Amino acid sequence: MAGEPGLGEDRAQAGQAMRTSEFHLAANRRQHFAALEPKVWLETSLLRTWVIADPQVIAKVLRSRHAVILSVEEFIDSIERAYDVTFPCVRFAARHLPLFLEGDIHAERRRSFSRYLASRMAELERHLPDLVAGRLEPFRRKGVVDLVSEVTGPLVRDINSIFVERQVTEEIGALNLLDLFALNKSVRRFKDLEERVGRAIAFLAAEGEDEDLLGSRFSALTMGFETLMTMLTEDLHTAFHDHAGDRVRLPDYPIETGVPLSYRRAGSDFEMGGYAFKAGDLLRLQMQTTGYSGRRADRETMFGAGTHSCVGKQASLRIWNALKQAFDAMEVRGRVKASELVPSHYMVRHSFVHVEVI
Repeated sequence: MAGEPGLGEDRAQAGQAMRTSEFHLAANRRQHFAALEPKVWLETSLLRTWVIADPQVIAKVLRSRHAVILSVEEFIDSIERAYDVTFPCVRFAARHLPLFLEGDIHAERRRSFSRYLASRMAELERHLPDLVAGRLEPFRRKGVVDLVSEVTGPLVRDINSIFVERQVTEEIGALNLLDLFALNKSVRRFKDLEERVGRAIAFLAAEGEDEDLLGSRFSALTMGFETLMTMLTEDLHTAFHDHAGDRVRLPDYPIETGVPLSYRRAGSDFEMGGYAFKAGDLLRLQMQTTGYSGRRADRETMFGAGTHSCVGKQASLRIWNALKQAFDAMEVRGRVKASELVPSHYMVRHSFVHVEVI
C-alpha cells in the first residue's frame, strides 16, 4: 500500500532540507509544495504521524467520518492532573470555538456563531468600502510602504472592531489567540496562553451578558483576526512579488487563509487515496497546499470541508473581494523590498512586508 512504513525514515536519511514542522514557513511555498514528493507519507511509524500535502486527499480526509478532531478537553485534563494547575480561560475557549467541538454540541455552537457573524457582517457591509479605501491610501504615494503596519494591520483591526463590537487595539491584535490550535504546548506555554486568553475575555466581556454571546465575540476575534491578517498580507505580498515593476493585481482567489495546518485523528482504520490509516494515527493536513494548487476546486478547500469547514468563509471572501476590487482599480506599480516571517509552529505571521510603490 502506498505511503506505508519507511517513508518518514527514508526522507530523513535523504537529508531533507526543511523539517515538515517548518513547511508553512518556506520562502517560496508555491514551488516548495509543487516539488514535494511524495505528497502523503508516514513520517514516524513509531508515533504513527502522517503528513498529508495532497489537496485532494486533504479534502477527502476533512469530509471523512473516520477522521475526527483532536480532543482538547482531554489534553487540558491531562496537563491539569499532571501539574496540579487549572486553565479556566483555555477551557472557555474549548467550549466555544466550533473547531474544538464535535456532534450535536458542535452543530449548536456553529449555528449560534453563524447567526452572530451574519448580524455583524450586515453592519460591516455598511462601512467596508470606506474602510478599505481609507487603508489603501498609502499606495497613492511613491515610496516604501509596510503592508503590515500601514495597510492590513489597521484594516483588520477596523473590521474586527465591528465584528466584536469593541475597539480592537494593536495590543489586543497581538494576543496571537490562534496559538490555541498549536499542539506543542508545554506547561509554560499553556500558562502563557491562559493569560492571553484571559485578557481577550476581559476585553470582550460586558456585565450581565450571557456566556454564549461572549463566546461568539471570542470566536470572532480568535478566528477572524490573524486569519484575515495573513490572507490579506500574503496575497498583497505575492501580488507585488509576481508583478514586480508592473501593474500589481491581486489573484482571482485568495492564496492563504492564515491557517496553514490542521490536524485530525483516525477514529478507526480506513483507506483513502491509496493510503491505509490505522485507528489512532495523527494526520497532519498541510492546508497551505490547497491555495497553491492549479485547480480551483483545490483552492476552495483552503477554507476546510465537511462539518468543520470555516464558518467565516463567506465573510472572508466578501472582505477579500472588496480589497481586490479597490486595490486593482488603483493600478499600483511596485515591488517587494524586504519581508520577515515570525517563527511559529502553527501560523504564518509577518513582522513586516516592505513594498516600494513606483
